[in-house]
Amino acid sequence: MSKTIRTLALSSSMLVVGALGANAATLDFTALKTFTGASAIYADATGASGVIKGVTWTLTPSSTPMRYNFASGNGALSGANDGFDGGSAPAADLAFEGDGIGIGRRDDELTAPGESLTLTFSHRVLVSGFHFLDLFIKRAGYETAIVSGGMAESADATESTNAIGGYKYHAATPKWVTSLTFTAGGTFDPGLADGDDGTRDYALAAIDIAAVPVPAAGFMLLTALGGLAAARRRKSA
Repeated sequence: MSKTIRTLALSSSMLVVGALGANAATLDFTALKTFTGASAIYADATGASGVIKGVTWTLTPSSTPMRYNFASGNGALSGANDGFDGGSAPAADLAFEGDGIGIGRRDDELTAPGESLTLTFSHRVLVSGFHFLDLFIKRAGYETAIVSGGMAESADATESTNAIGGYKYHAATPKWVTSLTFTAGGTFDPGLADGDDGTRDYALAAIDIAAVPVPAAGFMLLTALGGLAAARRRKSA
């Protein structure tokens, strides 16, 4: 490979990576502003949707109502800070105006068995991590959050402590996805003292998106590839 081709290859890679990296974001389900306007969640919510970095997301529960996890537990947005209901504030850069999203059939969290949330994106995004709340250590093990669909990941309280209110950040191997499903691990047993309230459950707090494809990145990639092809033709001539 000639010096010119190597330079073009390096430049094109840097341009594309730079364009993608500039679109990194966190979809924060603990923030009230995430659920305003058309995305607002009320006590009888059947789902929510919004836009992040130009990509539309839709959150659909396996059963209704879908609830915003507040200390009050009623799941209705009041337009004010209803508060994080764990212990001391978790050490992460989220809003924590609430604990996140759950389902209101048993409580305002995702509970095992049977409850799930499906997050769908209009275009694929590069997901790199997850934030969960109320993921507590339980007497016979740990409460577990399970991610399936476009990724296969799980997180439990072994990497968390009750000192930060059952908060857990799970770093994942980045993967391009268009859909993710969240469930709670384990079998619900009212007779077993599981975690904080006798159930194996948690609130979905946030999703880390490492990159979102943008038209500019694709254009730069095509331009760079065209330059490489032209360089090769000149070399062959």
